[in-house]
Amino acid sequence: MKAFLFKEDGSHENVHPENPEEGFTLQRLQKFVKGPIEVIPVNPCGVCGSDSTMIMIVNEEGRLRDLRPNYMASGVAKMSIVGSALYCPSEWVK
Repeated sequence: MKAFLFKEDGSHENVHPENPEEGFTLQRLQKFVKGPIEVIPVNPCGVCGSDSTMIMIVNEEGRLRDLRPNYMASGVAKMSIVGSALYCPSEWVK
């Protein structure tokens, strides 16, 4: 399974939980999106090596904080996303 961090600047990177059995910690999720998190269910994109339910973690206050549009994350989620976003299997978030 893979997870991708889609950054505001248009770049992205593969990321993994430190312990896949425990998943990402809340603190790490908040660090990825630079604030409080919101979970958005997303259909699998086909490149993540998983048939599991995929989610996108975004900054819950992104629009209020006037974060920049994230076109790559928006394309995957098929909705407007702002700020950095983590795309990962739902079982990696506890």
